[in-house]
Amino acid sequence: MQDHKKPHRQPPQTPSHPTHINTPEEWKEHWRAQGQDWRTEPEISAQRQTELTQRRALKPDEEKGIYPFGGVKLDRADIEWLLATHENGRGPVLWSDETQHERKGLDLRGADLRGDETQKLNLEGLPLSQLIGGNFDSFVSTTLNEQAAIHLEGAHLIGAHLERATFIGAQLEGADLSYAQLEGAHLTRAHLERADLTDIHLADTHHIGPFFADSQLGGGKYPETSTAFALKPAHLPRMLNIYDPLSENVASKADRGDRQR
Repeated sequence: MQDHKKPHRQPPQTPSHPTHINTPEEWKEHWRAQGQDWRTEPEISAQRQTELTQRRALKPDEEKGIYPFGGVKLDRADIEWLLATHENGRGPVLWSDETQHERKGLDLRGADLRGDETQKLNLEGLPLSQLIGGNFDSFVSTTLNEQAAIHLEGAHLIGAHLERATFIGAQLEGADLSYAQLEGAHLTRAHLERADLTDIHLADTHHIGPFFADSQLGGGKYPETSTAFALKPAHLPRMLNIYDPLSENVASKADRGDRQR
């Protein structure tokens, strides 16, 4: 008697791009179920995933101005996918977990996150702690350092987690950083003209605030108070070594008054 065995069936493969989700609310619910409540955008296509994977594999070379995403235009959906797949799927650096404070964030040096002419890029609430958006090393030329600076002009970073992010020389003109977590961030030589810094978080539990040396401010909105100390627009440049032509005269007068006492 012949033994008829049922053919072995492979388990169904879960598609990387769910086909049953159509609306923005359905996508948000899908990501919440995945424990990624900071995601709001549809999953990027398989082709785009391949492109970003290849870019991420590029080894940075500061002396040649080569960076994985240098000159690459990215949108929120791209950033969300890069965060979710960061470090082979470990995910973004979660600053609330102190064991993750030594992890490196996304390397987005030289990336273009400016959005387009009709709509600025919305990065509100994203976990971008330890993001690398500029060069620490000063041995390379000014031109190479400028190439390494991330472009975030006009970007909406409201409430974003930017703890210990590296924004050295970053282009943040007109960016909305209100309510952002900037504890320990490096904003040396950053361009913050017309940026909104309302109610930013400046210091952590160890009283480590952001580094603003030689940053440029002008025409923006400054924090009246912070978790660390009260700041007034005229005092902010002098206290944090920020260049601000709109308050330079006020700060100079305050300095002369201090010397007369």
